[in-house]
Amino acid sequence: MARDSVVEKENKKAGPFQWLVVIVIPIIFAITLALIILSFMGVDVIGNAKGFANHIPFLSSVVSTEEELIENNQLEELQTEIDSQSSQIDQLSSELSVKEQTIDELNQQVLKLEKQIEDYESGEQDKTETVTTITSSFKNMEPETAAPIISNLDNQLAASILESLPDRERGAILGALDPELAAQITQLLLE
Repeated sequence: MARDSVVEKENKKAGPFQWLVVIVIPIIFAITLALIILSFMGVDVIGNAKGFANHIPFLSSVVSTEEELIENNQLEELQTEIDSQSSQIDQLSSELSVKEQTIDELNQQVLKLEKQIEDYESGEQDKTETVTTITSSFKNMEPETAAPIISNLDNQLAASILESLPDRERGAILGALDPELAAQITQLLLE
């Protein structure tokens, strides 16, 4: 008799497997069936679930809507563009500083040459010494740099300077000058 009561108690006691079969499986089946029926009725179950989950505080950080995905993509694209523009600004800034340095060097050369020209015009030095000094300055210059300076000088002085230069450098500077001015200076050189 004691055995029968023990067997009855074991049979009456529900195990976890019985709870799974009796409660959990029918609930999952009912939810699945409801989702299928709502989908056939034209209800966007997944979209509505995302929208609902997005309003729940702890789920809103996990679930994202299509609008949030689009905004995140746009933010990423804008950030990429900002990074690209920043690197381009840095590159242009470095180029600008190099060009400013070149301009400063050229301005110093111009000031030096203007000083030499003033000395020449004021008669502080002998004409041949001045022309020789100025000519040595032009020997070290690029033709594109020397041409604008020569073009601003008196044609007679320009001809004197160019006459003292070697043929190759004279030709390069004349080639960089305005054709009409180069022709006038060449005429003076021939005279």
